[in-house]
Amino acid sequence: MIEPAEYRGVVFALEPMRNALEEIKPLHQAHWDELVELRPEGEFKPDYERFMRLESVGSAILVTARARGELIGYCQYYMNSHPYTQERYASSDVVYLKREFRDGWVGVALFNYAHKVLKWCGVRRV
Repeated sequence: MIEPAEYRGVVFALEPMRNALEEIKPLHQAHWDELVELRPEGEFKPDYERFMRLESVGSAILVTARARGELIGYCQYYMNSHPYTQERYASSDVVYLKREFRDGWVGVALFNYAHKVLKWCGVRRV
């Protein structure tokens, strides 16, 4: 297992969605609300069961950011293998940090840790 990392009091970790599910729901809603001008039309209804199924077969990960134990941000990625080369790749689903943590380098540290996790998962391209 890959170890958590810390930057200026914020701890980054690879966490199963089921462990962070109730904490992440309000952050997902806040993220959706913030993107009002950019988001697609339609009702906000994330399929958490689907994400957890993908996670259970190694096709999705959740990287969390916590300050004093509180969930303050996350990165979600989907992973797959190229059908001809078998090279493992990932695509970002969503990235979010609460507004009060967006100044400085916390976001960069979150991305850096997420990329370490992806490398640990065998991902060669993001």
